[in-house]
Amino acid sequence: MKTYLQLISKDYPLNKKQTPPHLVLAKFTDHDVYLQPEVAKQWEQLVQVLHLEEEICLLDGYRTEKEQRRLWDYSIKENGLAYTKQFVALPNCSEHQSGLAIDVGLKGNQEDLICPRFRDSPAADIFTQHMMDYGFILRYPQDKQAITGIGYEPWHFRYVGLPHSQIIAHQGWTLEEYHQYLEQITRYLA
Repeated sequence: MKTYLQLISKDYPLNKKQTPPHLVLAKFTDHDVYLQPEVAKQWEQLVQVLHLEEEICLLDGYRTEKEQRRLWDYSIKENGLAYTKQFVALPNCSEHQSGLAIDVGLKGNQEDLICPRFRDSPAADIFTQHMMDYGFILRYPQDKQAITGIGYEPWHFRYVGLPHSQIIAHQGWTLEEYHQYLEQITRYLA
């Protein structure tokens, strides 16, 4: 359970030797996307229960360090360093390397590899209203870049499990803020 709550960012990089335990092929995608088994299970249940199979798709999940480096380099070439720093994590600083992060998009509407469209639609609204009941949080909310170090990404979700996702969503916290809360509680109870 604790690994579901692991902070992964430029301030909390992955250990180079750390790899996700076991990955499985996820459904509701138009190409091979791998996730940790519980993440795939909850993603599939969420999409099926909400009847979103024809409206949304999984765009990305697990990435290797090499794939993350390729995405970083591509974004710098296409968008420049400032933009890349805002929307793309450095290799070993990406949640995608854990198999716990998903990028979700609207079917048939993806032209941007770095910032896919996933908002301002009924399907996106329904998904974001119910994701926390399946263990997911919006990882990079609007107006929280100073805390997360990453700009608003309405397409990027992170699996943290229950009840953590519900607490984080209801409090309007980021994963960083939730970690601070857990540290305060732990100190108080010690």
